[in-house]
Amino acid sequence: YNEDDDAPKALEPVLDLIAALASDIPQHFYVHHFYTFFPHIISHSYIKIPAQIEQVFQCVGSIIIDLKNFLYKDAYKLYVDCFADILSTRRPWYINDLAAQALSFLIRKIPDKELFFYKAFKRLKKNNSQTNGLGRLLTAVMKSNSLNRVHSVTPEILRIVLSMLILKSIPTKQAVTAITLGLKGLAFFVTVKNPQKEWEDLWAEDEGRVWLPVWEHLRKVAGKIQTADKIQNNNDETTNDSEVESSDDDENLNKIEEIFCDSDEETLGKLSTAVSTESCDTDSQNHLHSILTIVQFLINFKRGSLLLDVQHAFDHLRPIITSHSSALIGDCLVNILTDLLKSPNHQACSHQYDASLPLQIQRNKIINLFFESKYPHSVLFSFAKSSVTLRNFDREVMPQLLHYLQQLVSVTTENCVRMEVLNLVLEIIMHHQPPLKSGESLDEWNSYRLHFAKFTPCQEIDEASLITIPAVIQDIICKGLSDDLSNCEDLLTSVMCLPHVSPIDPLEVNPYLAWILNEVLSKLEVAPKTMIDTEVLTPKARLNRKKRALAKST
Repeated sequence: YNEDDDAPKALEPVLDLIAALASDIPQHFYVHHFYTFFPHIISHSYIKIPAQIEQVFQCVGSIIIDLKNFLYKDAYKLYVDCFADILSTRRPWYINDLAAQALSFLIRKIPDKELFFYKAFKRLKKNNSQTNGLGRLLTAVMKSNSLNRVHSVTPEILRIVLSMLILKSIPTKQAVTAITLGLKGLAFFVTVKNPQKEWEDLWAEDEGRVWLPVWEHLRKVAGKIQTADKIQNNNDETTNDSEVESSDDDENLNKIEEIFCDSDEETLGKLSTAVSTESCDTDSQNHLHSILTIVQFLINFKRGSLLLDVQHAFDHLRPIITSHSSALIGDCLVNILTDLLKSPNHQACSHQYDASLPLQIQRNKIINLFFESKYPHSVLFSFAKSSVTLRNFDREVMPQLLHYLQQLVSVTTENCVRMEVLNLVLEIIMHHQPPLKSGESLDEWNSYRLHFAKFTPCQEIDEASLITIPAVIQDIICKGLSDDLSNCEDLLTSVMCLPHVSPIDPLEVNPYLAWILNEVLSKLEVAPKTMIDTEVLTPKARLNRKKRALAKST
């Protein structure tokens, strides 16, 4: 042993000898010795001695290069038998990274990358511990040897791994996690500080290697879902389930190549018939959601710094917004749009009007388009809540939001939906104009004006087409507080919205409001022993305590 680092003195010359044998007699060494020696070589990396770990992986890298012609055919066998363990979560992260780096050289060169990644992703269904390791391998494959640069093989790799997500035999959740981890590692690599050149300049040269395959894949998947539905319906008439289930792995891979290499719109329908017995719509929706999840990560990374042209994002999201209506897709779009609108790199600057006008127009269009979409109101409510912190919320979002809320209230007959609308309005009001903590600052208080169209008198409130948000508020207030306090929360919401919403007739509401306040003060009066610190509990918690106290007193 060496006294400095406690590494075996004989290890380095033995590793050099093994590397020399692999170089001098590669075929004989691969056939008779490689899979025997490899576990013993790797076992020496489990000791926390940096010099020894470096020696081990230098030897591994040298052997892989010398035996590459034989390993090309057995890349998956090499991955499973030799690298799966050292890429798993059982090993430290630095061992994972070194192993991924050693294997990445071979993966970039193998001719049948589709088959390799298909088997690697399919294996995640049985062994979930390989997810992080596969993500690290993807990072190593897509990284260039030069700092901040993306390898030229990246577009091909992304096209392959993204196309795997539609296969039923691939565990989607684990696959998306692995791909996202791979892109996350690549993103950190390209954004690390470079002493010689700004990383933004290098990324401007390489960003197309990441974004172009992602946008292209998203466009094809989103654009072919409706076509696939029609084809699936036709195929259901001529193809029975047993024929569908009999498709094997090779057929699945052939269908993947057809989808993303052939421009024929019927190929997506063919793939659905080949790999799934379920509804093509369901599979395609899940596939689209998976791609959008990956897009969301790229957009969200470092607050949008990887997205150089927001126009590309708007162009690819627009057809998805207009042609889909599922809550699954809608929730993902909410996250993406919120990240885009909040990103400091994609704001329209008021002091540069001419330069920022096109961007502002695009922002307004995408917001308006989203509120005109067919997504459930819960999705659009989520978007409103997420965007309430936007710098220009009042100008960009509020007009479209108020118009949408008014339409929703006028067409719905469900009181619960109307109360959801009022709760959303109150949440927006509380953010922009929170209530005063004391009467001393009453002179500084201003209402947050929310103006709606004129409404009909209260007696016509039952006509759905005539209902407006001010009318709903006025109707709740006019009905007053029920004896059992069941409408107390609804009434409180309406009262808190009242100063901010217009038009409301004060002559109509004021008598009811005064009566309500008197009723509340009398009905919520509690005995001294039940008094509590009002600063400790939330309004809802205080209400529950008072309800219980009232029930006991009666």
